[in-house]
Amino acid sequence: MEPTRIAVVGRGLALDIVGELASRERDLSIVKRLRAAEGPLRAQALGDAQVVVTNLDEATRVNVFALLEARPRLRVLAISADGGEGCLYELRPHERLLGEVSQETVLAAIRRQLPDDGGR
Repeated sequence: MEPTRIAVVGRGLALDIVGELASRERDLSIVKRLRAAEGPLRAQALGDAQVVVTNLDEATRVNVFALLEARPRLRVLAISADGGEGCLYELRPHERLLGEVSQETVLAAIRRQLPDDGGR
């Protein structure tokens, strides 16, 4: 099995620690190290990375969705500068059981106006 390919984008102690941690694991491979992105992070700059580890900041939050649109199978792990928190961004298939189908249910599903399912 091939190792998971990781791009580390940005600078800071938390990212250095994650990069070091990943480099010691047999099933992980750092394939790219990039300094802080100039402007929005571009999919083509990441090469064949499957996971991006980057800083958790407003720029990441704003640009991550465009990046995932360009590379839908990519996962983005964003970590705060102090390493205290992180977010994992990914696109994935999602199934939502509708129960009994009615005209109202069909229209609500099309309009994305279904009531909250409580995380089910």
